[in-house]
Amino acid sequence: MNTAIKSHLVVALVMSFVLGQDLQNPHVKLDARQYTLDGLQFKMDLPGAILNYDHYISPGDSTSGLNYFLHTALWVGTKRGDRISVVSGDGNPTVKEFPEWKFVEFANTTSEDPLPPDIASVSKSMYSDDLLLPGHQPVGLTVAQRTFEFAYLPVLIFEYTIEPETSLDSVIVGLLFDFDLPEEDHTSTPYNDHIRVYPEHKLIAMSNAGNWADGYIPGVLMLSNDEFRYRVLGSLSAPLSDKEKWQVLTQPSSETTFNETTDYRFVVAADSRPLSPGDSLTFIVALVHTRTLETFTHAQRNIKAFDLDHPRLFKQSSPRRLEIAELPAEISLSPNYPNPFNPSTTIKVSLPEDMSVQLNVYDIRGRLVKSLYHGNLVGGIYSFSWNGTDDHGGQMSSGIYLLELRSTSFRQTQKMVYLR
Repeated sequence: MNTAIKSHLVVALVMSFVLGQDLQNPHVKLDARQYTLDGLQFKMDLPGAILNYDHYISPGDSTSGLNYFLHTALWVGTKRGDRISVVSGDGNPTVKEFPEWKFVEFANTTSEDPLPPDIASVSKSMYSDDLLLPGHQPVGLTVAQRTFEFAYLPVLIFEYTIEPETSLDSVIVGLLFDFDLPEEDHTSTPYNDHIRVYPEHKLIAMSNAGNWADGYIPGVLMLSNDEFRYRVLGSLSAPLSDKEKWQVLTQPSSETTFNETTDYRFVVAADSRPLSPGDSLTFIVALVHTRTLETFTHAQRNIKAFDLDHPRLFKQSSPRRLEIAELPAEISLSPNYPNPFNPSTTIKVSLPEDMSVQLNVYDIRGRLVKSLYHGNLVGGIYSFSWNGTDDHGGQMSSGIYLLELRSTSFRQTQKMVYLR
């Protein structure tokens, strides 16, 4: 009996995304699972692909939402003898390119009892490459996917487990990421992507026109022992062949800065290895959305604590929604009480409607100490508490700390004094 090969690859993706139009493939069952991430909605309606589907502005339309686009596609490259094949989730019907996966099973929502406190839901799906498409020759691959949706952090984790029906000399698993990021007015996507790569942290980040301080920043973080492999691509005028995709997977980039005015996309891949029937390869991807590199770094620390066997992130403060007669008229951050405080203080946040918010604590130098909350809340008044600890549970020293409430169009900061 073969020993299962487990190669866990965790990629953190810091993102904001929306789909312009649904892709249709007559060969697959479209049974979409919808997710919400930091107020943005998207869905998996094609096997091996993640697509945004609202907050989209049509050309010339400045009222229908934010102009975002994201497409990701699972690539599984295989080699047996001289035969090279890359089964891909890419889909673009205008050039007659369709995903080469078909659904075998799709569970729209799945409850795993008991769910860890940080996880809101887990869904499952299964698909294979046993599909009749022009130019596609099935290899005999099956993919089982689990998707973890988190309760407090803006994080989604996708776990892919690939099993072959026949022995393969080499298997490489990767994900293609294609983002179109908007200008500050949210009404156009000028294809002015900037990319930074931090190999020592196994990290890729992207911004529009180098807006790293206060913009939408997609990125990828790998948290496995696999070699960090990435390939940055420019704009593509035609679909890539299997041979070209294999070259992308096996010939990584070495540059760490990409600042040309172009429509970048990139592929992150695991190490190659042989697989036989009974073996499996597990590929894990975490998608996150933040607005600054600083909050991205904080999300990176949280993702590093994730363990699928014991899935629990660093715990955020659980807000308590207060009983009120009517919704507040405006968003606000009330002074914490007591102040100065020891051992803990209470913080009230008022929200006039449903919205995505961040409630963070910084030290006097502006360094992030504790993320009390980052996610969606319905309208109302909420009570939070802080006990003077950082994200790792360490006790902070006495001093002045800054409390910041932030939403898409609002930011308020106030001082707190912690006495030990």
